[in-house]
Amino acid sequence: MKRYGILGYNIGYSLSPAMHKAAFKKLKLRSDYKIFDVKPDNLDEFFNNLLRSNISGLNITVPYKRKAYEFVKKFGTIDKKAESLEVINTIAIKDKNINGYNTDTLGFMRSLEENLGFNPTNKTVFIFGAGGAGAACAGSLAATVKRIYMFDVDIKKLEEFAKVFSKQWGKSKLIIIKDRRGAFRKAIKESVLIVNASPFGMGKEEMLIDPAFLHKRLMIFDLIYCVTKTPIMKVAKKRGIKAVNGLGMLLYQGMASFEIWTGRKAPVTAMKKALVQALKK
Repeated sequence: MKRYGILGYNIGYSLSPAMHKAAFKKLKLRSDYKIFDVKPDNLDEFFNNLLRSNISGLNITVPYKRKAYEFVKKFGTIDKKAESLEVINTIAIKDKNINGYNTDTLGFMRSLEENLGFNPTNKTVFIFGAGGAGAACAGSLAATVKRIYMFDVDIKKLEEFAKVFSKQWGKSKLIIIKDRRGAFRKAIKESVLIVNASPFGMGKEEMLIDPAFLHKRLMIFDLIYCVTKTPIMKVAKKRGIKAVNGLGMLLYQGMASFEIWTGRKAPVTAMKKALVQALKK
């Protein structure tokens, strides 16, 4: 039996096991998928043991997408797209060879088109969050959008990603916003898409944006999927602004990971059904 799983910290909410187990069952594959909830102090030990384990593949989630990149960069091979972002969310292991990929980019773009109906060509976008998910969103949009604004409460993380991004796309495409004062409001006013790639909305945190800033030309993509409607989505609905959560992105990035691991076409319908059922529990 082949073993797969998702690596992160405090990720008991993850729906990935339900999705992938449904896919294995549909295709009659003798495989299992579990959560590897690893404390930061134990992460190096987990990675050091990975190649000696019988794990065939991993999804990587918060807060380890950059750490996973560093590990695979040292001991294996990184896909070109993931290399440009210095972030991975998928690991495949075969015959002791380890490869890193970023399927978040594909998942985000497909959901953006199919679920939100948004065409990014020559548009201005505002991304909240400079972590692994925010990096994937920015990287997938970079070739087509006019401009990306990015905000994160962690200024160091924000500046570090801006340096990575500029290697591939130059310094003028991404503009970082370091506080929620004048430039912040101006950036939202210019934008036609807001992407929440931060944890805000999973708990009872304050709203990231003053609702008064939300204008009618906006669409909202909230990567959070563990709640059907996040605070910003609820406000958007009241104001007649189209908004979707991250369930579609989760499905499509998972589909891409599954196909990398197995070489089989992912049973998307079965995976989607499992996600919807798991979300209701």
